[in-house]
Amino acid sequence: GPSLLRLPDGMSVVSVRRADGEPGVAERWDADLADAVAYAAARTGEPAQSSAIYGGVAGGMTDEADEFIRAVMADMMDKQQDLPDADGPSAGA
Repeated sequence: GPSLLRLPDGMSVVSVRRADGEPGVAERWDADLADAVAYAAARTGEPAQSSAIYGGVAGGMTDEADEFIRAVMADMMDKQQDLPDADGPSAGA
């Protein structure tokens, strides 16, 4: 089933890189999160103008929305996980 951390009320941390452990990064993230919470709290009841594709669907999830999200995510993963041809990008040209 879907991860509870991917619901609109949660957040998803997708990666940790070496740079994320540098001094000051956690403190900046903490400050940015506090600013984001204050921004959202000041707009309670207003519909979001955008969201992550898995973060929610206005009016609730439908079969059509689920199918669309799955298609977009599969296409994105295919494009992002693709490897160049063994002979390079100009192979066969």
